[in-house]
Amino acid sequence: MVCHPSIVTVLAVCLASPALGVGREACEKARLTANGTVKAIRCIKDDSKARGIDGSFMAPWADGIIASWGPTPDDPMFASIAANFTVAPGELSGGSRTGELNCLASASIHGVSEPDTSIELVFTYLEPVVIAEASTLRFRPHNLLPGVQHRVTLRGPDGVLAVRDLAGPDVLLSIATPGTYTFETESVWTSAVLPIGSSEISSGPMSIRNSIELGASCPADLTVDQQVDDADFVGFAGAYNILECADPAMLPGCPADLNLDGLVDDADFVIFAAAYSLLVCE
Repeated sequence: MVCHPSIVTVLAVCLASPALGVGREACEKARLTANGTVKAIRCIKDDSKARGIDGSFMAPWADGIIASWGPTPDDPMFASIAANFTVAPGELSGGSRTGELNCLASASIHGVSEPDTSIELVFTYLEPVVIAEASTLRFRPHNLLPGVQHRVTLRGPDGVLAVRDLAGPDVLLSIATPGTYTFETESVWTSAVLPIGSSEISSGPMSIRNSIELGASCPADLTVDQQVDDADFVGFAGAYNILECADPAMLPGCPADLNLDGLVDDADFVIFAAAYSLLVCE
Protein backbone atom coordinates (compact mmCIF):
# COMPACT_ATOMS: atom_id res chain seq x y z
CA MET A 1 0.00 0.00 0.00
CA VAL A 2 1.10 3.56 -0.76
CA CYS A 3 -0.17 6.46 1.34
CA HIS A 4 -0.36 10.04 0.13
CA PRO A 5 -1.14 12.19 3.17
CA SER A 6 0.90 15.09 1.81
CA ILE A 7 -1.55 15.84 -1.01
CA VAL A 8 -4.66 15.86 1.14
CA THR A 9 -5.63 18.71 3.43
CA VAL A 10 -7.15 16.64 6.24
CA LEU A 11 -8.02 13.29 4.79
CA ALA A 12 -5.08 10.90 4.32
CA VAL A 13 -5.88 8.45 1.56
CA CYS A 14 -4.20 5.09 0.97
CA LEU A 15 -4.17 3.62 -2.51
CA ALA A 16 -3.07 0.22 -3.73
CA SER A 17 0.05 0.32 -5.86
CA PRO A 18 -0.94 0.42 -9.57
CA ALA A 19 0.71 -2.88 -10.51
CA LEU A 20 -0.11 -4.31 -13.91
CA GLY A 21 -2.83 -6.91 -14.04
CA VAL A 22 -4.41 -6.16 -10.66
CA GLY A 23 -7.80 -5.13 -11.97
CA ARG A 24 -9.69 -2.02 -12.90
CA GLU A 25 -9.63 1.13 -10.80
CA ALA A 26 -11.78 4.26 -10.80
CA CYS A 27 -10.84 7.39 -8.89
CA GLU A 28 -12.49 10.70 -8.07
CA LYS A 29 -10.30 13.67 -7.18
CA ALA A 30 -10.80 17.34 -6.41
CA ARG A 31 -8.10 19.85 -7.22
CA LEU A 32 -7.83 23.55 -6.50
CA THR A 33 -6.90 25.24 -9.76
CA ALA A 34 -5.14 28.16 -8.06
CA ASN A 35 -2.22 26.06 -6.87
CA GLY A 36 -2.84 22.56 -8.22
CA THR A 37 -3.27 21.09 -4.72
CA VAL A 38 -5.25 17.85 -4.63
CA LYS A 39 -7.72 18.11 -1.80
CA ALA A 40 -9.15 14.60 -1.73
CA ILE A 41 -8.92 11.30 -3.55
CA ARG A 42 -11.12 8.24 -3.37
CA CYS A 43 -10.49 5.11 -5.45
CA ILE A 44 -12.40 1.88 -5.86
CA LYS A 45 -11.34 -1.38 -7.52
CA ASP A 46 -13.40 -3.82 -9.52
CA ASP A 47 -11.57 -7.16 -9.64
CA SER A 48 -8.20 -8.81 -10.17
CA LYS A 49 -8.49 -9.57 -13.88
CA ALA A 50 -6.35 -8.20 -16.68
CA ARG A 51 -8.69 -7.92 -19.63
CA GLY A 52 -8.42 -8.29 -23.39
CA ILE A 53 -10.21 -8.76 -26.67
CA ASP A 54 -11.92 -11.98 -25.52
CA GLY A 55 -15.07 -10.10 -24.51
CA SER A 56 -13.89 -8.94 -21.09
CA PHE A 57 -12.63 -5.57 -22.41
CA MET A 58 -14.62 -2.72 -20.85
CA ALA A 59 -16.86 -5.21 -19.03
CA PRO A 60 -20.00 -3.75 -17.38
CA TRP A 61 -19.35 -1.73 -14.24
CA ALA A 62 -21.40 0.99 -12.58
CA ASP A 63 -20.75 2.63 -9.23
CA GLY A 64 -20.41 5.87 -7.33
CA ILE A 65 -17.45 7.40 -5.50
CA ILE A 66 -17.69 9.90 -2.67
CA ALA A 67 -14.78 11.91 -1.26
CA SER A 68 -14.54 14.84 1.14
CA TRP A 69 -12.16 17.12 2.95
CA GLY A 70 -12.59 19.24 6.05
CA PRO A 71 -11.42 22.72 7.06
CA THR A 72 -8.09 23.42 8.72
CA PRO A 73 -6.84 26.48 10.63
CA ASP A 74 -5.08 27.61 7.44
CA ASP A 75 -7.84 26.73 5.01
CA PRO A 76 -11.54 27.20 5.87
CA MET A 77 -12.79 25.43 2.75
CA PHE A 78 -14.51 22.08 3.10
CA ALA A 79 -16.43 20.01 0.59
CA SER A 80 -17.94 16.72 -0.42
CA ILE A 81 -17.58 15.47 -3.98
CA ALA A 82 -19.22 12.58 -5.80
CA ALA A 83 -18.87 10.83 -9.14
CA ASN A 84 -21.32 8.40 -10.69
CA PHE A 85 -20.02 6.39 -13.63
CA THR A 86 -20.89 3.53 -15.95
CA VAL A 87 -18.72 1.30 -18.10
CA ALA A 88 -20.67 -0.27 -20.96
CA PRO A 89 -19.18 -2.78 -23.42
CA GLY A 90 -20.06 -2.94 -27.09
CA GLU A 91 -20.19 -5.90 -29.42
CA LEU A 92 -17.25 -7.79 -30.90
CA SER A 93 -17.25 -6.96 -34.60
CA GLY A 94 -14.58 -7.55 -37.24
CA GLY A 95 -11.81 -8.10 -34.71
CA SER A 96 -12.75 -5.02 -32.68
CA ARG A 97 -14.21 -4.82 -29.18
CA THR A 98 -15.69 -1.49 -28.14
CA GLY A 99 -16.75 0.11 -24.88
CA GLU A 100 -17.92 3.42 -23.47
CA LEU A 101 -17.15 5.22 -20.22
CA ASN A 102 -19.56 7.84 -18.86
CA CYS A 103 -19.20 9.95 -15.74
CA LEU A 104 -21.01 12.80 -13.94
CA ALA A 105 -19.27 14.58 -11.07
CA SER A 106 -20.61 17.08 -8.54
CA ALA A 107 -19.49 18.87 -5.40
CA SER A 108 -20.90 20.76 -2.45
CA ILE A 109 -18.34 23.39 -1.43
CA HIS A 110 -18.36 25.59 1.65
CA GLY A 111 -16.11 28.18 3.25
CA VAL A 112 -14.77 29.78 0.08
CA SER A 113 -13.01 32.93 1.26
CA GLU A 114 -10.63 33.77 -1.57
CA PRO A 115 -11.69 35.38 -4.85
CA ASP A 116 -10.94 33.66 -8.16
CA THR A 117 -11.17 30.21 -6.58
CA SER A 118 -12.27 27.34 -8.78
CA ILE A 119 -12.24 23.56 -8.51
CA GLU A 120 -11.30 20.79 -10.89
CA LEU A 121 -13.30 17.58 -10.59
CA VAL A 122 -11.17 14.75 -11.95
CA PHE A 123 -12.31 11.23 -12.80
CA THR A 124 -9.81 8.55 -13.83
CA TYR A 125 -10.44 5.05 -15.12
CA LEU A 126 -7.64 2.48 -15.32
CA GLU A 127 -7.83 -0.93 -16.97
CA PRO A 128 -5.08 -3.51 -17.56
CA VAL A 129 -5.30 -5.42 -20.84
CA VAL A 130 -3.55 -8.55 -22.04
CA ILE A 131 -2.44 -8.20 -25.67
CA ALA A 132 -1.89 -11.65 -27.21
CA GLU A 133 -1.25 -10.36 -30.73
CA ALA A 134 -0.56 -7.00 -32.34
CA SER A 135 -3.46 -4.65 -31.61
CA THR A 136 -4.49 -1.00 -31.50
CA LEU A 137 -6.28 0.87 -28.72
CA ARG A 138 -8.57 3.62 -30.04
CA PHE A 139 -9.97 6.47 -27.92
CA ARG A 140 -12.53 9.12 -28.83
CA PRO A 141 -14.27 11.68 -26.60
CA HIS A 142 -18.01 11.23 -27.06
CA ASN A 143 -18.69 14.87 -26.32
CA LEU A 144 -16.39 17.87 -25.98
CA LEU A 145 -18.02 20.21 -23.47
CA PRO A 146 -16.71 23.59 -22.30
CA GLY A 147 -14.38 23.16 -19.34
CA VAL A 148 -13.84 19.42 -19.95
CA GLN A 149 -10.51 17.91 -20.93
CA HIS A 150 -9.71 14.26 -21.61
CA ARG A 151 -6.35 12.48 -21.60
CA VAL A 152 -5.17 8.89 -22.00
CA THR A 153 -1.95 7.34 -20.65
CA LEU A 154 -0.53 4.00 -21.79
CA ARG A 155 1.79 2.10 -19.44
CA GLY A 156 3.88 -1.01 -19.86
CA PRO A 157 5.84 -3.09 -17.33
CA ASP A 158 8.58 -0.45 -17.16
CA GLY A 159 6.38 2.64 -16.83
CA VAL A 160 4.66 5.24 -19.00
CA LEU A 161 4.87 4.62 -22.74
CA ALA A 162 2.68 7.41 -24.12
CA VAL A 163 0.40 10.27 -23.02
CA ARG A 164 -2.15 11.76 -25.43
CA ASP A 165 -4.80 14.47 -25.09
CA LEU A 166 -8.22 13.58 -26.48
CA ALA A 167 -9.27 16.78 -28.19
CA GLY A 168 -11.35 15.68 -31.17
CA PRO A 169 -9.90 13.17 -33.66
CA ASP A 170 -9.48 9.56 -32.61
CA VAL A 171 -6.29 8.81 -30.69
CA LEU A 172 -4.65 5.52 -31.69
CA LEU A 173 -2.15 3.72 -29.46
CA SER A 174 -0.40 0.96 -31.35
CA ILE A 175 0.69 -2.17 -29.47
CA ALA A 176 2.91 -4.23 -31.75
CA THR A 177 4.56 -6.32 -29.05
CA PRO A 178 2.31 -8.72 -27.07
CA GLY A 179 2.22 -8.34 -23.32
CA THR A 180 0.23 -6.80 -20.48
CA TYR A 181 -0.42 -3.08 -20.69
CA THR A 182 -2.54 -0.59 -18.76
CA PHE A 183 -4.46 2.35 -20.16
CA GLU A 184 -5.76 5.15 -17.97
CA THR A 185 -8.21 7.81 -19.07
CA GLU A 186 -8.50 11.08 -17.18
CA SER A 187 -11.47 13.43 -17.55
CA VAL A 188 -11.17 16.85 -15.93
CA TRP A 189 -13.97 19.38 -15.53
CA THR A 190 -13.06 22.89 -14.39
CA SER A 191 -15.71 24.93 -12.62
CA ALA A 192 -16.36 28.61 -13.09
CA VAL A 193 -15.03 30.93 -10.39
CA LEU A 194 -16.77 30.01 -7.13
CA PRO A 195 -18.72 32.61 -5.17
CA ILE A 196 -17.58 33.51 -1.68
CA GLY A 197 -19.32 31.24 0.82
CA SER A 198 -21.04 28.06 -0.37
CA SER A 199 -22.07 26.64 -3.71
CA GLU A 200 -23.20 23.49 -5.48
CA ILE A 201 -21.47 22.61 -8.74
CA SER A 202 -21.87 19.83 -11.27
CA SER A 203 -19.98 18.79 -14.38
CA GLY A 204 -21.55 18.01 -17.69
CA PRO A 205 -21.48 14.39 -18.88
CA MET A 206 -17.90 13.25 -19.46
CA SER A 207 -17.81 10.38 -21.92
CA ILE A 208 -15.09 8.47 -23.80
CA ARG A 209 -15.53 5.69 -26.34
CA ASN A 210 -12.76 3.08 -26.37
CA SER A 211 -12.01 0.13 -28.58
CA ILE A 212 -9.38 -2.56 -28.95
CA GLU A 213 -8.75 -3.67 -32.53
CA LEU A 214 -6.66 -6.49 -33.94
CA GLY A 215 -3.63 -5.28 -35.89
CA ALA A 216 -1.11 -2.64 -34.85
CA SER A 217 -1.59 0.79 -36.42
CA CYS A 218 2.20 1.33 -36.18
CA PRO A 219 3.69 -2.19 -36.42
CA ALA A 220 7.34 -1.05 -36.53
CA ASP A 221 7.00 0.51 -33.06
CA LEU A 222 8.29 -2.54 -31.24
CA THR A 223 8.80 -0.68 -27.93
CA VAL A 224 5.17 0.59 -27.94
CA ASP A 225 6.16 4.21 -27.18
CA GLN A 226 4.35 5.46 -30.30
CA GLN A 227 7.49 6.31 -32.24
CA VAL A 228 9.94 4.30 -34.34
CA ASP A 229 13.46 5.12 -33.22
CA ASP A 230 16.83 3.62 -32.33
CA ALA A 231 15.35 1.50 -29.53
CA ASP A 232 13.05 -0.16 -32.05
CA PHE A 233 15.98 -0.66 -34.45
CA VAL A 234 17.88 -2.56 -31.74
CA GLY A 235 14.90 -4.87 -31.27
CA PHE A 236 14.42 -5.29 -35.01
CA ALA A 237 18.11 -6.05 -35.58
CA GLY A 238 18.04 -8.78 -32.95
CA ALA A 239 15.02 -10.41 -34.57
CA TYR A 240 16.59 -9.99 -38.05
CA ASN A 241 19.63 -11.95 -36.91
CA ILE A 242 17.39 -14.78 -35.65
CA LEU A 243 15.36 -14.78 -38.91
CA GLU A 244 12.69 -17.42 -38.29
CA CYS A 245 9.68 -16.64 -36.11
CA ALA A 246 9.55 -20.31 -35.09
CA ASP A 247 12.99 -20.06 -33.51
CA PRO A 248 12.67 -20.36 -29.70
CA ALA A 249 15.00 -17.37 -29.35
CA MET A 250 12.48 -15.08 -31.08
CA LEU A 251 10.26 -12.85 -28.95
CA PRO A 252 6.74 -14.26 -28.41
CA GLY A 253 4.43 -13.17 -31.19
CA CYS A 254 7.39 -12.32 -33.46
CA PRO A 255 6.50 -8.59 -33.55
CA ALA A 256 9.36 -7.75 -35.95
CA ASP A 257 7.74 -9.87 -38.68
CA LEU A 258 6.07 -6.84 -40.21
CA ASN A 259 4.72 -8.57 -43.32
CA LEU A 260 3.52 -11.61 -41.35
CA ASP A 261 5.30 -14.24 -43.48
CA GLY A 262 6.96 -16.08 -40.59
CA LEU A 263 10.39 -14.51 -41.18
CA VAL A 264 12.18 -11.32 -40.17
CA ASP A 265 14.15 -10.57 -43.31
CA ASP A 266 14.90 -7.90 -45.92
CA ALA A 267 11.23 -7.45 -46.78
CA ASP A 268 10.51 -6.52 -43.18
CA PHE A 269 13.51 -4.19 -43.13
CA VAL A 270 12.09 -2.20 -46.05
CA ILE A 271 8.87 -1.66 -44.04
CA PHE A 272 10.80 -0.84 -40.89
CA ALA A 273 13.08 1.66 -42.64
CA ALA A 274 10.12 3.58 -44.02
CA ALA A 275 8.57 3.87 -40.55
CA TYR A 276 11.94 4.75 -39.00
CA SER A 277 12.31 7.69 -41.40
CA LEU A 278 8.95 9.09 -40.22
CA LEU A 279 9.81 8.61 -36.51
CA VAL A 280 6.42 9.48 -35.00
CA CYS A 281 3.56 7.03 -35.41
CA GLU A 282 0.60 8.55 -37.18
